[in-house]
This record gives sequence, structure tokens and C-alpha cells, in this order.
Amino acid sequence: MEQVIKLLKKQASGNIVSSFFEVGALTIAIVMLTNKFYAGETTIGGFVMFFGAVRSANTYLNGILGNVTGIYNNKLFLSNLFEFINLKPQIKQIQNAYPLPKLTKGIRFENVSFHYEGSTKNVLENISFSIKPGETVLITGKNGAGKTTLINLLCRMYECTKGTITFDDINIRDIDIHSLHKNIGIIYQDYCKYDLTVKENIRFGDVDMENDLESVTELSGAKVFIDEFPERYDTIVGKYFKDGEELSTGQWQKIALARAFYSDSQIIILDEPTSSIDLLAENNFLKIFTAIQRIK
Repeated sequence: MEQVIKLLKKQASGNIVSSFFEVGALTIAIVMLTNKFYAGETTIGGFVMFFGAVRSANTYLNGILGNVTGIYNNKLFLSNLFEFINLKPQIKQIQNAYPLPKLTKGIRFENVSFHYEGSTKNVLENISFSIKPGETVLITGKNGAGKTTLINLLCRMYECTKGTITFDDINIRDIDIHSLHKNIGIIYQDYCKYDLTVKENIRFGDVDMENDLESVTELSGAKVFIDEFPERYDTIVGKYFKDGEELSTGQWQKIALARAFYSDSQIIILDEPTSSIDLLAENNFLKIFTAIQRIK
């Protein structure tokens, strides 16, 4: 933010200097040309020609200053981009990590505590519970209670400050991160919207596999409105591209739900998955989801 403010100050200073230069140059040119005109050293046509030349020079100068400002602006944002690209992962994977097995015992949190970097206040403190395969667990709590943080710990987006998380008695730190993420299908409240085809939006759930689009969209409730599109799953959604179909918030959420179900994950995590869909669709979704999780 400090860099942005400095850039804006430089841009404003440049605009002020450019404006003063333009006014000064025009004033000097008018005085000189007026004196030459009254002295008989130039004609009205010459006066107009030179005045136009001065105006053109000022226009080009303003363009150059604007381009220089644009270069500084782009450099600032490119610096942020390269800084992001060069970030090193903070989650370290051990050598010879275990792939996540087919769960038979389940997931266990044992005295798990966590606080964010730079803070000493625990978001979660001494949390213990277990989840058996096939179980559906509902986690509730007020805003800021740490529900999403708990999900992030389960996905190993963060490391526990204290305690352990195990999958079939294997510590999460000993499990291959790629294997763990492949076995977790998740949809957050702030899910992504991709201005691509419906098919591509859903297949981002697992780009390495070919699953049945019809079944996952039936489960999420998206099939109803997808079938109304002339090109169905090849329809471009969003308004970034020409002729893209704009979707409602509830329809985007159903697409995101289908994306979570598309992967053949052992674990499905839904962070308020029905917050933007109507009551009838929510009821149908819960019935179908309950039936599907019994099979899994």
C-alpha cells in the first residue's frame, strides 16, 4: 500500500509539472509570436502554424510522461507478481511420505491448538474429536470461532501449533501432500468462478480424471439449468467472453458443488454449501448427498 501511495504521489507530481510546462510553453510562444507579428516578422498564417506546432509538441510530451508513469505502475504490479511466484511453500514435506490410504479407522484430532503467525492468541485450543469412514459431521459455531481454520488444518494448509491430526493413525505430517489433496473435495464459501465452459468449470475438480458430468450436476442441482442451455456443458458462463451466459449466485454455487463432487475423493468438505440456493433445492441436495455419502 505504501508503494502504491508513493506511485500516486509521483504520478500527481508529474501531472502538475506537465501542466505548468504546457501553460508556460504556450504563454512564451504566444508572447514571442505576438511580438514577431506586430514587428512584421511573421504573418497570421505563420502565427497559426507555430502555435499549432507548440500545441502538438505539448501533446506529445504529455503522452511521453503518461507512458513513463504507466511503466512505473506496471513495474510495481509486476514486482508483486514475481514476488508471489517466488514464494517458497511453508508446508514442508518429508522424504518418503506415505500416500493417503483407503480410510478404515478414520480421522482423529488430538489436543489440536493453532494460532496464526504473528499472534499469540489461539484460534483453536485443545480440540479433540474423531470421524469414522462414512460418517457425516456437522461443525457449527459463531463467526470467528475457527470453523474454516479447522478445515484448513485438515487440508494441511497450515501446520498445527500443538497436537496431532492423524488419518488411520498416520500423522498428517507423514502423508504425501499431493495424495492428501487429491483425496479431499472441498468447496469454501468464497468459491471460484471461472469464465469458461460449464464442463471446464466442473472438471477443475480433478483435471486428471474423466468422471460423469451428468451425475455430479444432478447431485448439485445444476443439471436443471444446464439442460436449458443450447450447448449444455459446452456453454461459456460469465461475461468475460462474448456471448457468455451470466449465472445467478445460486447457480454459480451449484456449479461449484458439482466441481467438489467431480473428484473421486474420500473426504468431502462443504463450507456452508447451500447458503445461496433456494429451500427446495437445498432439501433435494441434502437428500441426495446423504444417499451418496452412504455409498462412499
